[in-house]
Amino acid sequence: MLGLILVLLVVRLGAHVVRFGNESLQMDFAAFYTAGEAASRGLSPYVNHVDADPPLWDGVDVYRHSRFLYPPPVARMFQSLTLFSYAAAKWLWMVKALVALALALWVAQLAVDMRKGAWRRLIVATVAVGSFPLLALLERGQVDTVTLLLLVVTIATQGDERRSPWGGLSLALAVWIKPHCVFLLPFLLLRRRWRCLTGFGVGAAALLLAAVVFDGPGAISGYVGDELPRISRYGEGGSRSMLAPPVAVNALAGGLEPGQTIKDGRVWAQQALEFRLNAGIVRTSLGRSVWKGFDGIGLPIAPAQVSLVFLALGFFVIAGWQRWCGPPRGKSAELAYWMAVLVVILLAAPVSWAMGVVWMLPIVVLVVGRRDARQLLRSVPLMLCAAAVVFAALPDAATDLLLAPFGTQVAGLRYVLAELLALAGLLALWRAEPDR
Repeated sequence: MLGLILVLLVVRLGAHVVRFGNESLQMDFAAFYTAGEAASRGLSPYVNHVDADPPLWDGVDVYRHSRFLYPPPVARMFQSLTLFSYAAAKWLWMVKALVALALALWVAQLAVDMRKGAWRRLIVATVAVGSFPLLALLERGQVDTVTLLLLVVTIATQGDERRSPWGGLSLALAVWIKPHCVFLLPFLLLRRRWRCLTGFGVGAAALLLAAVVFDGPGAISGYVGDELPRISRYGEGGSRSMLAPPVAVNALAGGLEPGQTIKDGRVWAQQALEFRLNAGIVRTSLGRSVWKGFDGIGLPIAPAQVSLVFLALGFFVIAGWQRWCGPPRGKSAELAYWMAVLVVILLAAPVSWAMGVVWMLPIVVLVVGRRDARQLLRSVPLMLCAAAVVFAALPDAATDLLLAPFGTQVAGLRYVLAELLALAGLLALWRAEPDR
């Protein structure tokens, strides 16, 4: 029965991949690809070159700045994809995303020495393939499965001091691709993972040197001094004064049906999948209250700085729990510790969207990889973890129905609720007796 369910979910995923490849702009990947095009022309990847000759437009951007948020070398990483047409590059990017997820889950299984049994791997594959955030990631063309793979490699090396520096190198690359991965560093300090931190320092220095060599010191200082302050405040958006000339945008998109756009000479749907977007605390009413609270006492801060407040809170929760029950004992508890850290990062990140919830998928390995997995209903920690992953994996329509009695505002917090539930389960699993 489980095998049949997996086959049906694979067919469903394949149908979505085909639809996204043929119809959807995949707007986040459009920003990556356009940044690569700009780098290939020797142009800034942080400018919307809608009025260049020929124009460079990602199909969505309406500001003078681009929607590309990452350091300059990341734009160069996307140059290789610009050797292909945009339509072909979209397919390659989706395949890369799925392969990265499969590798991340495989590394997680190795990290806990997952018990033999085909049913365990079937469950892991079924939850992953059926995960709604994975569909959201593919529809937007995001990079979160790649960063998940890099972070899982970092986590998997923590039990072996000889391999730990390689984990630091992997983390350095993850931070280069997704800067808020740097939030992992305080927890490495908490666990005194000095060799991993050394590897991170070496990797970060090497990447920075490569960036200076290939992009020049001006590109790096410009990103830090000019782009990051704007990004930390507005993300992909901006103020009214930052809008691009409407005439230039309309010259490219004029005459199209509502919801359509154009990229690389082809018409695409701007969005082919509706879903609830937010998955972090910063952009909830609680996050806005903290923001306004600082503003009220004369300390205006950006959303990226609000995220540091929640990161500090998560750090003290983890540190206090470690002081109370001691460090993790055993491979299962070790993975539970680091997955709790990833959940804290998801909650606290300045921008945490539904696509990033794929970071929770290795929790499935924790649940089914233990010898006592068959006694799921007798273990509160395992039940909490399983419920959190399933709740996060369900489509919006299902969670909206479950949360309907609590109102639409609560339904909008579905991913935040799933993450908090996962955090509770992971902390309890970490404290539980070692897997016997």
